[in-house]
Amino acid sequence: MGWEDEKKANSGGGISSGEVGNYFAGVGYVAGATGNNLAIIVGDRAKYGRANPKTIVRTAVINVEVSTKGLASTSTILKSAGVAAGLGGLTVKGYQFYHRQISWTEASFDAAFGAIGFFGPVGAGVIVLYFGSKFLYEYSTGETVFVKPEGN
Repeated sequence: MGWEDEKKANSGGGISSGEVGNYFAGVGYVAGATGNNLAIIVGDRAKYGRANPKTIVRTAVINVEVSTKGLASTSTILKSAGVAAGLGGLTVKGYQFYHRQISWTEASFDAAFGAIGFFGPVGAGVIVLYFGSKFLYEYSTGETVFVKPEGN
């Protein structure tokens, strides 16, 4: 039995599988953190009187002029979706831990890094780096970052 076959046999498949849980939690944390950061940008602009109809969003690559109203709407949607997906990710992590698919260490690290993501742009960068690195390592090597509980 190859590694992939063994992994499928042990994971039980479905939403409780380690891969799906990692993706779900990671995307949720990133979306929520992005929404929070957009809200900060919109909120900062509104502090100085009436918000301009256009906002320039500065990134490392390009500066983009967008509708302030659209930015605020996008922020609200991403924050709500991020919180929902983040809670869904935590629920999946709890399920995985309860059913011994992941260790306490992995569940704790994922939850802690997910929470860090909501602390501004640096936090968002940290979780993108954590979940992205975790995904790339596990996908490219076929091995997990954390030791799995016995029997998995």
